[in-house]
Amino acid sequence: MFYSLMRKIPFSSYLIGFIRRIMFKREMARQISRNGVVRLNVGAGGTSFAGWVSAEKQQLDITNSASFSVNLKESTISHILAEHVVEHIYKRDFRQFLTAIRPFSLQARISE
Repeated sequence: MFYSLMRKIPFSSYLIGFIRRIMFKREMARQISRNGVVRLNVGAGGTSFAGWVSAEKQQLDITNSASFSVNLKESTISHILAEHVVEHIYKRDFRQFLTAIRPFSLQARISE
């Protein structure tokens, strides 16, 4: 209901994006305070999994290293799920993502 009302207000897409970023930061903080780490699902596309924090580009841009430092503290990510994401970004952006995520991940390794 909230989102349907917001669509009628001018500039509502900006406000919805702002609210989603706040909700994302709160969920990240909640997971970290509860578990000490966070399991991050990037490019979630509206999907959510129990125990995982889902993020879209508006909340966490994986091609922008500054986006990680704004949203995370070092060594707080235990797992990263990027299902159906990698094929949509350029190779250089994927390399930047791997470089940017390293300080924030507990273990710097990739599982297939």
